[in-house]
Amino acid sequence: MRACIILAFGFTLGFTACTRTHSSSTITPMTTNWLVTQFGQFRSQDGVWEVSIAGTNQPFKLVRGQYLDHVRTGGSDGSTIATWTGALTNTYASEGWRAQPGWFVYIENQSQAWCYDGSNYLWLLRVDSQGSSGTYGPQSFPCPVPRQVYSRLSDSVQKALIKDGN
Repeated sequence: MRACIILAFGFTLGFTACTRTHSSSTITPMTTNWLVTQFGQFRSQDGVWEVSIAGTNQPFKLVRGQYLDHVRTGGSDGSTIATWTGALTNTYASEGWRAQPGWFVYIENQSQAWCYDGSNYLWLLRVDSQGSSGTYGPQSFPCPVPRQVYSRLSDSVQKALIKDGN
């Protein structure tokens, strides 16, 4: 089993002087079912995900950001110490993953991204609404592999997934 690493963790804050206007005309639909198969750096329409892959035999980088609006930090007595608005950004990579012919990154939704190296390594990143994350792979996953991912995998990876019950 290959180890997965979180490369960086960034956190920026803007105190209550900064507010975000919520208008139905400015809300961008959530990115779902987004397939990346070209080298380069790409950002999802909703701005939540960024995918970077430089070229063949190169690692990928996934950046997932989220905006936290009016989060309260409290004292042990229940009092509010600060209310803040800010952005949380996590950068992910998987050690050993290198782009080979047939590679892809599939952003299933705001919380799950599937990354296949084109050869034998499938990797899943799950991120919850508070920014906590978990990584899975190359053959064992906590959920079914989406058909959009499964259909693009090599025969040997598909067989290994069936054998492991995924």
